[in-house]
Amino acid sequence: MLYKDVPCFYQNGMPIWCGEWPADRPMPDDVTETTCDAILGPDDLLYHWANYADFRRAAYPLLGDQLDSLYKCLSYLSANGIDLGPDGQTWIAQIHAIKDRYPKSS
Repeated sequence: MLYKDVPCFYQNGMPIWCGEWPADRPMPDDVTETTCDAILGPDDLLYHWANYADFRRAAYPLLGDQLDSLYKCLSYLSANGIDLGPDGQTWIAQIHAIKDRYPKSS
């Protein structure tokens, strides 16, 4: 799981370290410890939970690829008798017209 309840160290109200304090680093007297939610980034470092959206955004497929997958799924459902309603059918027809006008080159 990416989320962890980890030690968080603050100095003068600002976070200075997230995770276990390094054994080879002396801790200043004015540092306070609490816990926080953190996320393990792609670089295996801990980041405060607020950054999860940035990590997700970077990991998601390109928006065009996501929309193409959605188009293919809805087209499959429609071709197999599932009623997608007028908005779904209109959207499929619009995308299909674009794909016909600008076909993928081999």
